[in-house]
Amino acid sequence: MSIKNEYIKTIVTLLPENKKRFLKIVEKLELLAEATPVDKPIYFVPATYLGSDGYDERTIVAKLEEWGVLTAEPEELNYNLLIFTTLGKLREVKSLLGGYTSSSLDYVRNTHMEESCKDEIQLINKLLQICNEKTEQVLLMQPAHLARNHLDKAGFDHLETLRDLQIIYEVFSSFNPPLDLIDLKYVFTIEAKIDFTKLNERAEDLHDEVESLNSNVLGIEQQKKELLRRLEEKFKKYPQEQYEYSEKILGSYRPENSERPMGYSLLQPDKNRTDIKYQFMRAMRALEKDGHIIIKGVAIDFDAQPQPTEESIYRHKWSLGERSLEFYPAEHCKVTIRPKSKDRFVLTPLVKPIAKSAQPNWSDDFVWKGNEFVFGNYGSINFSSDNRRALFKTLSDARGNWIAIGKLKGNKDANYVRATIKQIEDRFIPELKKHVIIPSTQNDDLEPKPSQGAYRIKFTPST
Repeated sequence: MSIKNEYIKTIVTLLPENKKRFLKIVEKLELLAEATPVDKPIYFVPATYLGSDGYDERTIVAKLEEWGVLTAEPEELNYNLLIFTTLGKLREVKSLLGGYTSSSLDYVRNTHMEESCKDEIQLINKLLQICNEKTEQVLLMQPAHLARNHLDKAGFDHLETLRDLQIIYEVFSSFNPPLDLIDLKYVFTIEAKIDFTKLNERAEDLHDEVESLNSNVLGIEQQKKELLRRLEEKFKKYPQEQYEYSEKILGSYRPENSERPMGYSLLQPDKNRTDIKYQFMRAMRALEKDGHIIIKGVAIDFDAQPQPTEESIYRHKWSLGERSLEFYPAEHCKVTIRPKSKDRFVLTPLVKPIAKSAQPNWSDDFVWKGNEFVFGNYGSINFSSDNRRALFKTLSDARGNWIAIGKLKGNKDANYVRATIKQIEDRFIPELKKHVIIPSTQNDDLEPKPSQGAYRIKFTPST
């Protein structure tokens, strides 16, 4: 019997009440999946109510896993789930449950996502204003509006926002009191340990996610090519040692609705805006990685608004044939760029020397003892999950060499591999973390690198 036939057989026997409950959970997961980066698991906190057929949310997730819609892994030490799936699988089962894909549902989905994004945006925006590279701890207030007039506090509306920033993006490392113990009816202020570098990384990514969400974004190579062309024009016209650029470099636009040049909301931008076809910070970082530019600093302001061009203001003022203004995109990202040398920018890709193959560091003292892997005198890690143990054994058998994600995932998917490796690293004791990490090919330069995504155990011995 095929999986789809299993869907149909089970759905037919569901009581109407529980059919709606299945659909509600699938739609909730769909919303979470749309708001979660493709390489990250969905963080899901299941409720515990029971339906007349004995279904609670955890049971429903287990049934969806049985059907092959998703894979669920319990988070360490609590009741919550890390879920690995795709939008295609969720929408397939949703259609079989009688879900709708009408414009009204799209409106509900966009409204939900907009509220979620708004909370994260206003929180990150305030954190960027009150934090710097020396900040280690911040005070957070709920609801968000309570923090508006405080120069040293940031606000939030939803605990899910804090949880995502901690678990998925690592902006926060801990909270006092812990999130699982918080009742927002009685707790209004939370102490949080913060990573300023991670905060800036998330701000850049969030900007690109929101700006390009409802548009057809250009391919990254086309973005780089067009952005580099515009940068070269500026470099030749205004030669100097340091430059500050923003989305203005992408050119002006005439709004579809001249009274609302930014659009109706963050997630419903004016379709004529020049910046919505770009992931501006991703393209800038890619140009830096390719050796075209050096980025010295980034300042992000989510409150920035589109501004009319001086020329269109002049024409409009003197009625020289202009009935509406042209606007520059909002300067959300101001990027400071420095030349490669004192007298010029490097405007062609740098040629990297061919790296020689290197033998990775390893030790014969690294051995398995039952379900525990011992890193000699540096520490050890124990595995209670057969899946995690099998994944780590594949890595350890490679003795520091690369292992492709395809060989690590088994019957899971790539998202599961990434999340599991992070969980394993998080369980390393502090001393072990100084000497052992599990980097991907994006974060390590050991040659030869495989053409596909891969991980390895990197060991740095004591000197």
